[in-house]
Amino acid sequence: MLSSFIDELPDDKDEFDVSVTRFFTDKKTKIMKEQTQVYHYMNPSKNIPHFKPLLDGKHLCVVQFRVLKIKTAPNTFEYIITNLPFSFDIND
Repeated sequence: MLSSFIDELPDDKDEFDVSVTRFFTDKKTKIMKEQTQVYHYMNPSKNIPHFKPLLDGKHLCVVQFRVLKIKTAPNTFEYIITNLPFSFDIND
């Protein structure tokens, strides 16, 4: 999962806390095909049983989450992906 948005992460820093937004869809429009960094197609025949409730009758689901990089030891880092709000900071 991390590899799909690695371009957006400030990986030159020892630690960071960034927000990532993704749009999941069950449609393949021209715009969605051209902007694969923003829109992610969910194949209805493979993913719909788990994905369909998120769509709630629409064709687009917005998902926002945080990616944290925390230094745990010299030259050792841990990445955490969470949906916790920013009121929980990196020191909590």
